[in-house]
Amino acid sequence: MSFWDLLSEISDTIDVSSSTNERFPDIDWWCDHCGAHLNDQTEFDDHKYTWKCTECGFKSSISKDNIFD
Repeated sequence: MSFWDLLSEISDTIDVSSSTNERFPDIDWWCDHCGAHLNDQTEFDDHKYTWKCTECGFKSSISKDNIFD
């Protein structure tokens, strides 16, 4: 199991999200593999450390280290 898979499983067990409380407000997230817009995907949650793209299945990291101006 990779580090990101482990973090994803841990974050799945912690309910820190709500529909009005984004960890990174006004940030658009894109799949690192296929370029799909992750924010529009069903149940997308930026409180998770990774997100599995519903288009291609790739797990992209969701962290402040991946925010570029």
